[in-house]
Amino acid sequence: MIIFNRPDTTQVVFDAIKRAQPQQLFVIADGPRADRTGEAERCAQTRKIIEDIDWQCEVYTDFSDTNLGCKQRIASGLDWVFEQVETAIILEDDCLPNASFFEYSQQLLHEYYDDARIMGISGTKALPDAIGTENSYYFSRYAYIWGWATWRRAWKLFDKDMQAWPAMRAHNGLLPILNDIDMVKYWERMFGETYEGKIDSWAYPWLLSCWVHRGLFIIPGVNMISNVGYGEQATHTTEVDHLANIPVEEIRFPLTHPTEVLQHTELDHRLDYYQYNVKTTQQLMTEKLNGYYKEQWLQRLLLEKQGITSPLKSRNIQKVCIFGTGTIGKYLLEDMKLEQLHVVAFIDNKWSDKRKEQFEVPVYSEDWILNADLQIDAIIVSVEGDHDTQVAERLQNKFAERELTVFSWKSLFQNK
Repeated sequence: MIIFNRPDTTQVVFDAIKRAQPQQLFVIADGPRADRTGEAERCAQTRKIIEDIDWQCEVYTDFSDTNLGCKQRIASGLDWVFEQVETAIILEDDCLPNASFFEYSQQLLHEYYDDARIMGISGTKALPDAIGTENSYYFSRYAYIWGWATWRRAWKLFDKDMQAWPAMRAHNGLLPILNDIDMVKYWERMFGETYEGKIDSWAYPWLLSCWVHRGLFIIPGVNMISNVGYGEQATHTTEVDHLANIPVEEIRFPLTHPTEVLQHTELDHRLDYYQYNVKTTQQLMTEKLNGYYKEQWLQRLLLEKQGITSPLKSRNIQKVCIFGTGTIGKYLLEDMKLEQLHVVAFIDNKWSDKRKEQFEVPVYSEDWILNADLQIDAIIVSVEGDHDTQVAERLQNKFAERELTVFSWKSLFQNK
């Protein structure tokens, strides 16, 4: 467990660890910054929380008297941990786990103990929708470290000072890893600023270390970690965004393992944009295709006063939910108003509980449909990108008992 100066989030995460009752607990703590009023007291209060051990547990502490900073403290702390043990589950003071995260990590630490291709196991599912596979997890090039686990064999490859970066950049070494020039530009900037000391991060050197050794990370099919530390007291996550306070789920056991250890490139491409806001060449081409549909749609609305939803009436579809609250969702809403069809609700799993309406239509997560006491004839998936049909297929399976029709907005357009 990695702690610093936040007793509130530390208490919540420690309570989760306490319920798991590990036999060994290693605690890494940075020291207070001399120029921060009251920080020494907050650090002391935070460290005191760890004293509340009421189960059989060996506790080891590595507390720094001075402030080493994020990169140096976590790097040296994990070095200390792996001098003593072969494997570890790692939680920072703002990463709140679901109880199943511990068993999931323990099983996979054993499963891939000697597999040098795997560098770590994450408890975070960064994508907002389903991964589109029956397996419990997939393999990614991205090392998500909000609740994770790894082995001594992997951590010994950690290049804290990024000594490999100059040669890798000189020989364009990121291109065969990322296969996209826009992603190369993004990560050249991030790695470059970290190498130059402009970014105080251990996570970027760790990611680079994974890529240098062509390592993969395990990403779960459900999210088991919620970052509860966004805000002014955070070191990096000071501004709340779509990754804050994501709900956690319990992963199902027994785990279903992929048959091959291969990177899931399609899911990684989706992560490129959702996590890092970088559009890949593939996504830009998809946008052009979506743009064509939207242009044609608008021409029909403006010139013919007819969109694409009029055939729904012939299929006895009157009441619809729209999956997605973006531009396409707005077009669908306006089009159905012209056709005198009723939009029951928007479905969007990313919205927080505080945002319950879009264009004067209620917004719910998809699980709301399971028990909704309303007539719903169909769901139209309005997401842009190349995964719209996958989302439609997943929803069709999920709501099979409700006998709903689920289709993509593009298939609706093409059938017009």
